[in-house]
Amino acid sequence: SQVSLPVCKYIGYAAFDWCKSLSQISLPMCSYIGSFAFFDTTLLSQVNLPVCEYVGERAFQMCYSLSQISLPVCSYIGKSAFDWCSSLSQVSLPICSYIGAYAFGSCRSLTKISLPMCSYIGAGAFYSCSSLSQVSLPVCSYIGNHTFESCSSLTKISLPMCSYIEADAFFGCNKSSQVSLPVCEYIGS
Repeated sequence: SQVSLPVCKYIGYAAFDWCKSLSQISLPMCSYIGSFAFFDTTLLSQVNLPVCEYVGERAFQMCYSLSQISLPVCSYIGKSAFDWCSSLSQVSLPICSYIGAYAFGSCRSLTKISLPMCSYIGAGAFYSCSSLSQVSLPVCSYIGNHTFESCSSLTKISLPMCSYIEADAFFGCNKSSQVSLPVCEYIGS
């Protein structure tokens, strides 16, 4: 089924969670997606959120069919927001500054992520993203523990402004061949 809410500006806590038949939703004026809003909406494959600024905790967790998401003005992605979105292959977050813990954990189809304005990446944010091969975080200053753990395809990491990397951030990244950390002051053990 499809839902179009052309003037809706706010989606609250658990608004559409467990909606097993929902496959598409258009929210052209929505700026806020609350926690658990689309939790376990397994058939949801397309989401249109052109003005969304905030995605809450577990908002799209376990949306197994979700393949692409574009959040051009979003600045905040909450904890486990897209955790276990196993079909998610493309993410566009051009002005996002905060990625919560396990936000994209186990997104096994995600191949590339570019976060040009992001300064904070929480613990396990990309944990077990086994297809992720490239990461570009030009202004990121903090990487949490286990952030890229088990990203077995990761070959290129660019963190030119990162000064703090927690323990096991890149544990199990066996293919990492290009790592750039010119200003890093702390790497956890």
